[in-house]
Amino acid sequence: PLLPHFVANEESLKKLFKKIKDSGTKKVWAEHINLTGSKMDRLITLVGDQLTEGELKLFKDSQTDEYKMKLSNMILGIVKEYGLELVGGKVIDHIKLSK
Repeated sequence: PLLPHFVANEESLKKLFKKIKDSGTKKVWAEHINLTGSKMDRLITLVGDQLTEGELKLFKDSQTDEYKMKLSNMILGIVKEYGLELVGGKVIDHIKLSK
């Protein structure tokens, strides 16, 4: 999974997927970061002091349905733009899989 403050920028994602395509890769797997339970606390302990207030908010927002839908749509568009195949046809959400 990509950290939220990285994926919030569509140009960063496009750069990443272009490099993936340029490497000869044809299929990609994408998943939403799962920060349920104590995972968020551990991550903030590890990198929280390096994040701006806005970036920290993105980490928290990354668990919302609105954020996930926006990111999924962004990834679907980029994958299509670069002619890559998204394994499973969608961005995986582990929280929804476990329900």
